[in-house]
Amino acid sequence: MTACADTAVFYFVNKSLANPFFDVVMPFMSRLGSGDIAFIAAMLMAIFLKKEKRMAGILILAGLTATYYMVFFLKEAIARPRPFMALADLRLLVPAERQPSMPSGHSASAFMIAAILSYFFRYRALWLSAAAIVAFSRVYAGVHYPSDVIAGGLLGYMTGRILLRLAGFDGKS
Repeated sequence: MTACADTAVFYFVNKSLANPFFDVVMPFMSRLGSGDIAFIAAMLMAIFLKKEKRMAGILILAGLTATYYMVFFLKEAIARPRPFMALADLRLLVPAERQPSMPSGHSASAFMIAAILSYFFRYRALWLSAAAIVAFSRVYAGVHYPSDVIAGGLLGYMTGRILLRLAGFDGKS
């Protein structure tokens, strides 16, 4: 995606799609993609679920660690400013984060979790849709460009699939 197209799609999502319903729902969805909520949920899964399904929580914990470090190093290497630092006249709906923009850590975590949950639980479309909404919410809220969330989503999904393989699961879901 060219920088011009990335910016155009950003403004379309952030401004043209703006509405009171999304203004409430999208910051909430953005929060769901944060590592702290995922960490607590994964800990509860690892402790309270039975046998094989417990492994989903353990793999998500490993995935949160892996995606955190991969995203951190990529953000530092790419050093792309966040939209609210580079663009004028946008809507910022969540607290401004100062670290670089590319890739989206929320999107990486959400898609890594979706990949793992899709293996262990039914409703693959639900998990992937929830991850996509988290990614969309980051653009809507004004903190990421579309290419940031695409890169984060791909990184996260591949991380989840690789973790499934490394844990001895065939990766089919």
